[in-house]
Amino acid sequence: MQFICNQCDIRMLSQGANTPEKGYMEIKFLCPKCKNICKFIANPGEAGLIKAFNNWEKGQELHKTIYELVTENLSHEITQIIPSEKSTHPDLIEDENWQKEKINWIKIDPSKHQPQTNTDKKIGKFSIGRFPITQAQWIHIMGINTLKDKLNQNKPKLNTPMVNISWNDTQEFIKTLNSLSPKHQFRLPTEKEWEYTCRANSKSIWSFGDNRNEIPKFAWYIDSNSTIGNQTPTKLGLKPPNAWGVHDMLGNIFEWCQDLYSTKNFNDNLDGKKLLNSDTKKISARVVRGGYFRYFPGSTRSDSRSARLSTDKQPSIGFRLVKTL
Repeated sequence: MQFICNQCDIRMLSQGANTPEKGYMEIKFLCPKCKNICKFIANPGEAGLIKAFNNWEKGQELHKTIYELVTENLSHEITQIIPSEKSTHPDLIEDENWQKEKINWIKIDPSKHQPQTNTDKKIGKFSIGRFPITQAQWIHIMGINTLKDKLNQNKPKLNTPMVNISWNDTQEFIKTLNSLSPKHQFRLPTEKEWEYTCRANSKSIWSFGDNRNEIPKFAWYIDSNSTIGNQTPTKLGLKPPNAWGVHDMLGNIFEWCQDLYSTKNFNDNLDGKKLLNSDTKKISARVVRGGYFRYFPGSTRSDSRSARLSTDKQPSIGFRLVKTL
């Protein structure tokens, strides 16, 4: 593993590894010239793979092969694109009545489309947020003080997704929002609903097709040419929506789903009422979907899925809502 200083363009020196908690591994690197410090943090799965490389007699050989493949394929890196067409920069209503604005919601009716899978047959009608919840929308419900607490900001960045919130935080938000909206009730989408919306009746890897070279037109993902500090959630609506008019489902931020995480796609064995019960196993792993701004292109696939603890708060995770019809 090699880390190159983005200021001096020289190899950084490893300062050793430690294990912070929960199986994670952290390696610090120091630039010998400018003394710039960076950290590599591997999740438990990645840490296990690295340890296997180090302990396995053929690990060094395999590591070399992977390194050569990565180096070769970096030459095919896809540059991020911000479309200039006006139609891809829609208005996003964030005023205090945002939840009542019809333009903020997209009605999804599976009965109007040919089911792509057996799972699709079990999905009823619902209305989903055209965008993830923004910082401005969050403070209308939870108050400005919570923004300082969650993001260390005194005012919202307009049109920017609310992040650094746990699954449990989303449940508090929804509980408060529902108390203010007797006509409509809101919740997180189930994993089935999220993927069905993301696919927009497509059978391809991404809603726009199978050509990975098209990813930059539609998704935010890791940009190796940017400094770490510049890699943050991007303003919503800068890239085209899917065929049903839903924005930012590919990349930018992970989105919480209601489901408890299952190793099988979709938690069909869990009773529906129990699944939607916000009190169910509050520290269990929950589903996140969509990829995020520092993940690789593959994470933006329509079927890509991951898990986070219900208590996890990360600058890469936000949420969008479903409104009852």
